[in-house]
Amino acid sequence: LEPLVASYRRLSLLAPGHVEASIGEHARLVTLLTARDGPAAETLMRAHIAAAGRRVAEAVAQIERGRAASLLANLDSLTEETNG
Repeated sequence: LEPLVASYRRLSLLAPGHVEASIGEHARLVTLLTARDGPAAETLMRAHIAAAGRRVAEAVAQIERGRAASLLANLDSLTEETNG
């Protein structure tokens, strides 16, 4: 499971602006924990994890779209060879 999680984490890091946003979220989390505001820290952490999941899902979707485009191009080239 760890290699899969690491792969998803790397995908998540590719999102534009992610690193800056993540640093800000972590700083806010430390502030909330220091203030002993557990409910707000939990809310922030849940949002942080959900956002990471959305970034990973989008990265995977982009990869899949790229694969689909590549497959279509391969099929088109086969059709051209057959008809040509």
